[in-house]
Amino acid sequence: MVGRITTGNNFEVIISYDLREEKGEILLTNMIGDSAESFAKQMELVAQLNTRVEKPVKHFIVSFSKDDEKIMTNELMCSIVEEYLEGMGYINNQFVSAAHTDTDTLHLHIACNRVSFQGLVTKDSNERLKSREILNKLEKKYDLTVTSKAYESKFNEYDRNKNFYNEKQQNEKAIKQYVREQIRFALKKSPYSFDQLEGLLKTQGIEFTIASNRKGISFRYNDFIYKGSELSKNYSYNGLSSILRKNALEYFNKAIQNCLRTQVTTIDDFFNELKKKGFDPRMNSAKNGWSLKKGGVEIKGSELKGMSYSALIKQMEKNTLKSHIKLIKKVVFDFLKNRGDDKNDFSIALKNNIIMGEERSEGWIFEYGQQKIHEVKLGGRISQYGMTYLLEANKVDNLLDELLQNCKTKDELTYQLKQEKIELAIDDEKFVYQLGGMFISGDSLYFNKDKAIEEKLEKNRIRAIVNQSLMEDHNIKEFLHSMNIEGVNVAIEGKKLIYKSNITEISSGIICDLNYINSKLADSNIANTKKGIGNLGNPTTKNREDEDEEERKRNKNNDYGQTL
Repeated sequence: MVGRITTGNNFEVIISYDLREEKGEILLTNMIGDSAESFAKQMELVAQLNTRVEKPVKHFIVSFSKDDEKIMTNELMCSIVEEYLEGMGYINNQFVSAAHTDTDTLHLHIACNRVSFQGLVTKDSNERLKSREILNKLEKKYDLTVTSKAYESKFNEYDRNKNFYNEKQQNEKAIKQYVREQIRFALKKSPYSFDQLEGLLKTQGIEFTIASNRKGISFRYNDFIYKGSELSKNYSYNGLSSILRKNALEYFNKAIQNCLRTQVTTIDDFFNELKKKGFDPRMNSAKNGWSLKKGGVEIKGSELKGMSYSALIKQMEKNTLKSHIKLIKKVVFDFLKNRGDDKNDFSIALKNNIIMGEERSEGWIFEYGQQKIHEVKLGGRISQYGMTYLLEANKVDNLLDELLQNCKTKDELTYQLKQEKIELAIDDEKFVYQLGGMFISGDSLYFNKDKAIEEKLEKNRIRAIVNQSLMEDHNIKEFLHSMNIEGVNVAIEGKKLIYKSNITEISSGIICDLNYINSKLADSNIANTKKGIGNLGNPTTKNREDEDEEERKRNKNNDYGQTL
């Protein structure tokens, strides 16, 4: 192994050079973070503990023999870094290391803070000799290629005489890379003008100058100046102009799309929305084109995606249509949800909102703001079934609400509907209602769908059974037995009753109150007793009482009382 050592005063320049993506990767550090800027700031804070140290940066480079590269692993290199720093006296100082593979030989870069956390400066006298001794020990310990003293002496002499790795040259190279990286970081923030780019770079101490002929750009950091084309072909004036223009198009297009989402319907409204976002939209003198300006950047509408003036006019017309459809849709849905079913009432509701509606053979046509809109454009249930159908469906819905107050079975419901000149057919549990020549599917109803009707009928049936049982039964056991016979199981939870059948259940209301049920049964018992006293001479009554008593005895051991 060959070791080289330099001392400097700029943490960020050295670390930025060491951590370049194209060079290699971070190997080991005792600091938090993952960027050169973060590591440098941490080191600078500690270095301020000893302001007498003018050059607080120590930079070690350890190169491996070609023969040793095949056995090098991250784990082994980390061990070498730790043991090398411990021997050099820097293991408790801040450091960050990286492995580079950009030259013919694998080598390590280790940037250290000469100032410790206690504010003391680490001694570096005879550091080259100490470094050689430590590397010799590591070569023996890990069975690495031994570097001859003559080779290292020759290498170090070359290092000194030719300034191959002296601090000045390394700093110049690192600063150039620093400027390049900061431009890259700034462009990641998508600036769309040179003014914005300048503001981002100034925060990193970098300034630039654009040639008067707009054909060149140069960047300055401290006393170092680089042409943009030196740093990258993308960082030439033309290259940056292209990148910034692309960013501007994306930024402007995004702002335009956000404005269009507000459903503006006129050019004036559209321009006002853009002005709210800090843009300056302008019509050209011929009134057949427009442009958009912000931050010193101006782009013609024809350059923006689908935003030429003619395209903009079409977009406004499309937005106008959308807004009209939205208004009509709201009026129609509100009418239907409020159970409207009369065509005359519907026409009045439309006129109240300055909408004209006409029923035609091909469906309803609505007119608003000189635009005619077919019902299929309204979407949802309206386009699926049609307005005429939905008005008739609401008639059925409203009638069902009334009839389902008392009907207990499908047969009763069918009979009552027939009285209203509506035929009900049930096929495979599907309800179909016929009004004149129109057939209404039960599942298309808004309120009383098939399943809901079956549940309502069943609940009506259960309530009727409860009321009948309360008139005839004498106690809770007889009541539960009567319900069970009718296919209704009753569960008792504390003071609450829950009625369940194979279709639905009832868990609320007065009939679910156990105290109410017991009270009604007691009243019924008293009434029946009085009725019995008044009929003592009636053998029929006596026989019925005897039969009831015998029935109660026969059922005494039945388990119906356990169905709770």
